[in-house]
Amino acid sequence: SSKMPSNKKKSSAAKKQQKQARVQRQEAAQTASHNLHAYSDQFRDILLKARKEYAKGRSYDAVEMQKEAIQLGEENLPRFNENSFVKAHALIDMGLALSAIATDFASGDEWKQTVEEMNDTFQQALDIFEARRLNGTLTKFRKVEIWMDASGMNYSSPAPHTERLGPIDYFTVIKFHVAGGNPSPDTVRILQGCIHFLENWQAKGMTLQLECGGVLQGETGVGNGVDTWTAALHDHQQVLAGVITRDELMSKEDKEKYKTNHKEKRHTGTRGGKMKSSHKKLDKDASKVGLKFCANLDCKMIEPYANNFSTCARCCYTAYCSRNCQKVDWKRHKKECKEKAKLAKEEEIQNKSLNCLLIGESQQVLNVVKYWHHFALKSEELQNTVTEDSSRVQFLVRPKVDDLEFGEDPGNLTMQDIALTWNAIWSMELDERKKMTRRFVKEINKFSWPRGIPDFSVARSWASHGVHGVFALVKHTPKGSVLLHEDDEGKIKGYLSVGITQSVQSLLVSVRQPLPIFINTSVIPFKKIILCQGTIMPAMGGVSSKLNSVAASFVQGSNESGVEVLEVMP
Repeated sequence: SSKMPSNKKKSSAAKKQQKQARVQRQEAAQTASHNLHAYSDQFRDILLKARKEYAKGRSYDAVEMQKEAIQLGEENLPRFNENSFVKAHALIDMGLALSAIATDFASGDEWKQTVEEMNDTFQQALDIFEARRLNGTLTKFRKVEIWMDASGMNYSSPAPHTERLGPIDYFTVIKFHVAGGNPSPDTVRILQGCIHFLENWQAKGMTLQLECGGVLQGETGVGNGVDTWTAALHDHQQVLAGVITRDELMSKEDKEKYKTNHKEKRHTGTRGGKMKSSHKKLDKDASKVGLKFCANLDCKMIEPYANNFSTCARCCYTAYCSRNCQKVDWKRHKKECKEKAKLAKEEEIQNKSLNCLLIGESQQVLNVVKYWHHFALKSEELQNTVTEDSSRVQFLVRPKVDDLEFGEDPGNLTMQDIALTWNAIWSMELDERKKMTRRFVKEINKFSWPRGIPDFSVARSWASHGVHGVFALVKHTPKGSVLLHEDDEGKIKGYLSVGITQSVQSLLVSVRQPLPIFINTSVIPFKKIILCQGTIMPAMGGVSSKLNSVAASFVQGSNESGVEVLEVMP
């Protein structure tokens, strides 16, 4: 008799097959994820290179790179051709580069072809957003559009600037579509849809849903409020109704009727859905590159956030709020363009240095210094201070700011004026200095300042914790210079100090003597570092034998006195 097949063996074989199938699915998923990230990195790198070419005025090269990126996406990025935000992002970049070609380079038939290609490119992007708006996914991101990065802490995307994906890109492409003074039933329909979307989104808290898990805090971007789009819709309807002409509408646009002072927020989030303050990214940008004024002398605009203005493609330094301001200023700027290019190189070097502040940070500190000094020069506390330093500054420096209202830029103060004012401030009694500074912070905060200007209350910590007098420079390190100071109680402390715009070492490069070098200056706290105030004078006497001895030992590599070197002040 034959034996019946074993159910146990059959069950075991089935489980083995299921396990193999599960392993294969996991391996396939891992391969797909690896490929997605690899192609996404390649896609992002190409777009970043294209932007650099665009910024240098090489718009033709930028367009070719952007087309390469789009082709890469169509062939390798999942759902790229299914109304993807990522594809729309690349199309907008290409449309901007084509716009630059049409404006700055093309003529004749080439101009016509470029404009047609630009309009078609923006239309493709708009079609993507309109489809996502109509199916209710304009604020919902797919897993292949935004995902958690390898660190598990932040989100990542194939787009170079994730914060633009979705609504901000949508508003950008609408601006191009309705610009140019050509209202039509189509532009009215698009604007009505935009307003309807924006009102509903704002009512829901402007959150962005992620398929990969979590919620981000969204933002409209600069100049995209409901009032702005409602005004644009009204004007387009007025043209179609024959109330105003297309030329009159164009004139209104030339006056930048729709330009507002809304501040952009960049949205980030965590896996658990916690919303981060999107202003942190803007503050980080401002700390690195600072905020620029429009270089057109007849314009007083300042960037609402870092990198908002375009810079001259030749010098990569001088900034303008609009193309019109750049054209108006070109006759003046072309004489200084080469010199400004040198400043751009110097700023690049400064941002790579660890022993001085980033460009934006130094700009912030210098802003606080000049307004604090202006206030101090006219303060009753300094006038009532009976010291040689106070008398000197009242006679030599105050007349330069007497005609300026507080809040006006005291830009006519020289480095010598600033050094004298520092000395006068440090000569005040501590309580009087703190009282004066509290009044300064209260008054300065009554003004409206753009984002990137620091919290002026940092001056309070300077007034309370700043250390002034004779210092011994005993060591230079990649993170700063070590300065030793003896306090009123005879205790010697060390301060690892960095410079504001250049290192302490470079400030003293002309001093041809070995360490220790004795100088008269001050150190002040800023964020999590210690700053040397920037004005340094040779110490004219007043060096104690104790400081002299400890400094000499420190230079020889000995710290028998156990001097504590601080990297952070209170």
